[in-house]
Amino acid sequence: MGPPSKVNVLPLWPVPLDWSRSHSSPRSLKLADRFVRRTVLPIKAGDDALHIALATEHDMDYLLTWNCKHIANPMIQKKIAALSR
Repeated sequence: MGPPSKVNVLPLWPVPLDWSRSHSSPRSLKLADRFVRRTVLPIKAGDDALHIALATEHDMDYLLTWNCKHIANPMIQKKIAALSR
């Protein structure tokens, strides 16, 4: 498998979380809720769950983050991938 021919990206800019929630689709909010309800992510990581759900919904190939506790954690990534299908 070679490199992707196209990489999907979302622009990065500082966005208040309340704006993110109010502009998120029902699908991404439901997926974020699933990540928390299925104990993949703790309740306090709801912001991270929404970040991952938005990237999933927009079919992002990469999610650049410094957050190694929840988003870039290999053990959590496996569980999230399973729930995202």
